[in-house]
Amino acid sequence: MSSNMMKHPLARFVAVLCLVLAFLAAVETVKAFKEYRYIGYDATANNTVVVHGEGEVFAPADIATFSFGVVTDGVTVAEAQSKETTQMKSVVAALMAEGIADADIKTENYSVYPKYASDDSNSSAIVCTTAGYCPPQTRSQKIVGYEVSQSVSVKVRQSDKAGDVVSKVGSMGVTNISGIDFTIDDQTKLQEEARQKAIADAKQKAAQLASDLGVSLGSIVGYSENQSPIYFKAMDASVASGAAVAPAPATLPQGQNKVTSDVDITYKIR
Repeated sequence: MSSNMMKHPLARFVAVLCLVLAFLAAVETVKAFKEYRYIGYDATANNTVVVHGEGEVFAPADIATFSFGVVTDGVTVAEAQSKETTQMKSVVAALMAEGIADADIKTENYSVYPKYASDDSNSSAIVCTTAGYCPPQTRSQKIVGYEVSQSVSVKVRQSDKAGDVVSKVGSMGVTNISGIDFTIDDQTKLQEEARQKAIADAKQKAAQLASDLGVSLGSIVGYSENQSPIYFKAMDASVASGAAVAPAPATLPQGQNKVTSDVDITYKIR
């Protein structure tokens, strides 16, 4: 490059810019060589080992939950609702008499459906089912009444009384009783215990693996956890199917609940 060109401001700027770009390119090249010692080398995955640990804890349930439904009908919506309200109040009162708190009785669904029947004077009336379904042979339809359906979930905090409560509700003309689950209300301590067992299991496996590989383990550089509670369900078949409930308490074996913890620990290899 001639001295005349170098004296021009623009030429000097271009020359300086080229030097800067060349320097940056050299820096990036050196950095790349440091990060990749050879083709296929991955610095982030090198010199580490991952071990998996599992832990589980068993404990008896301390609460029981179930649901039931009440279905009533009437010529008018008001009549059907009045019947439903009366019956539901009786059931709720019986539940509270068994020691169930009002906060543990929760409505899950409340529906009102019209009931139809065939309007063909030459044939017998055909009453349609819930939610308005009518048999195919129905020619014309008219509303003959209304049906009210309400489903309620109940939490029994004294799980050993679940059989008494279920039998009491079943004797009051409810449509069905289902979903009888025995669970643990607060499983925080169980989760902690399961986690401790999972970590201990992972550490033991890591020590054995290091011995087998002939290496030493350094500090922990990664950790992940997945806790999974497992519930055991107990149901009385006659109650769940809607059959008549005998005066004797329903037999509901509670079994035990299992809480598991899975952990992955990443160690640095020295």
